[in-house]
Amino acid sequence: MKLPKLDEKYKYSCKPIEIIDGDTFRAKLSKTIDIGFDCMATISTIQLIRLYGLNSKELYVKDKTTNDYKLALEAKVALSSILINECTVFTFKDKYAGRYDGLVFSNQDFEPNLSEWLLINYPHLYTEYYGKGEKK
Repeated sequence: MKLPKLDEKYKYSCKPIEIIDGDTFRAKLSKTIDIGFDCMATISTIQLIRLYGLNSKELYVKDKTTNDYKLALEAKVALSSILINECTVFTFKDKYAGRYDGLVFSNQDFEPNLSEWLLINYPHLYTEYYGKGEKK
């Protein structure tokens, strides 16, 4: 997996709220910043995060009898089972407005990062994808 340059400005504490599908989730992102005068402030926002470098089958399709739909459901369950604890995410602008790509890290549940972990442990559900070209 090709990793982007990680910028500390876009590093957040991440608390997953909702799993949308096999490669997208909604989370509360928080960051504590020094605002001067010996004061720290914590800011939070809820964002839609798509896992960086990863693609799963689409869950929202008309024909729910296909094998691709079954794989999409399995990918959502896989992501739901691992993305349960607070973690760290580095965000990047996504090609679609309203969501961000995220490279997710955790010392407790998966290494080296969530995208690579899913590719290794669920190769039948996930493929590498960086937003360009045909999805597999």
